[in-house]
Amino acid sequence: MQKQEIETSLNSGIKKFLLVMFILSLLSIFGAMMLVAISVAMSPLPDFPLTMTEHMWKFYLIVPIPAVSAILGIVFIRKKYKCKKNIIAGIIMTTLLCVYGGFTSIFANRISHDSNYIIELSNEVNFYIPNDSYISIAFDFNENCESMAMIKINSSANNDFINKLEGNNNWKKDRSFIPSNVLDIYAFSVTLNYDYYTVFNRDKNAYNDFNGQLIYMAFDVETKVLFVYSFK
Repeated sequence: MQKQEIETSLNSGIKKFLLVMFILSLLSIFGAMMLVAISVAMSPLPDFPLTMTEHMWKFYLIVPIPAVSAILGIVFIRKKYKCKKNIIAGIIMTTLLCVYGGFTSIFANRISHDSNYIIELSNEVNFYIPNDSYISIAFDFNENCESMAMIKINSSANNDFINKLEGNNNWKKDRSFIPSNVLDIYAFSVTLNYDYYTVFNRDKNAYNDFNGQLIYMAFDVETKVLFVYSFK
């Protein structure tokens, strides 16, 4: 009788454990999304449009949960337990996590954090940008844009950078000087509440001339972010 009670208790424990693993498998996708969301919020440039893509590899960290559930389902279904749902949910969630996790590598060649971009930009527009700042760059961001970058100015250099902006006539405190047909919807909306704006003409090597290949720049004092949009 005691042996039967032990077996009954063991069977009940296994069933409960398989149920828990099934539920965790279903919730794994939400856990991965939460992990990525926290990573994005803690990143230096959470507003960079591809920051989430950069952190999506962390979906792989959650893969063991549904994978183990599927493996346990295969093991215990052979022992006559009703756990087909563990196998199905485990396989589906493992696949989804791997697909989403792969986005980071798919878009890796379009994202860069190379500070040489800052040096090259600073030399091209003839305006000093602290090259020890953190930068995120998206190349070929859309059909009209060669590259889009966000540069997080270091706190130690921020006040000096703002003073340079205020002392330079090429930088304006509103966008009324920019023709309405120059900026696309994305660049316009992202920098709507920024504090300083300018446009550099690459073809003429001059500021605020709008006939040619342009670089649009805007700076937000509160976030210390310099937005750079290079038109093709």
